[in-house]
Amino acid sequence: MAADRVIGPFVLANPVRRLIEPKGKVISRVRPFVQRGMRVLDLGSGPGYYTGELLDLVGPDGLVVAIDPSQSSIDRIKKLDRQNLKAIVGTAYSIPFEDGYFDFIFANLLLCCVADYRAALKEIMRVLRNGGIAYLSVTKQFFDAEPGIDDEKWKEVLGRFRVIKEDSSLTQRWAIVQKE
Repeated sequence: MAADRVIGPFVLANPVRRLIEPKGKVISRVRPFVQRGMRVLDLGSGPGYYTGELLDLVGPDGLVVAIDPSQSSIDRIKKLDRQNLKAIVGTAYSIPFEDGYFDFIFANLLLCCVADYRAALKEIMRVLRNGGIAYLSVTKQFFDAEPGIDDEKWKEVLGRFRVIKEDSSLTQRWAIVQKE
């Protein structure tokens, strides 16, 4: 089995990413589902490319928890210095929160970077409350590579939820899903 991909902050926060994956485009997908006062998990947050926007959406009475395996990424997120932010070094396999804790989970390009997407998905399901919403996205596979999410695995992932909206671009597929 392949190992998890841990991508450092330089790659995740570089200017080219802003051209390929504009923040506003992704945030516009989740904006209708993230409300003030919510508890949001930014799982596989990297250096916080979306974390600030998620903090703005939940407002000062909400909470955003950013989890990433890269210490340098978490150090960058901590520089946001917001009262309603917790930044934790960790993995998608062991999220240190109780069952049903989060109202919304933002897992952008996470499942395609973990060696055991089923274990990560199980943990996502555990910490997402019943009726909670998640944003999941993966890179499209153009050849058989591990780790990765091909068409069949993507269908399996979505089969665990009620799909609210699903779409794709040239390089990614994404969905807004609800835990029933």
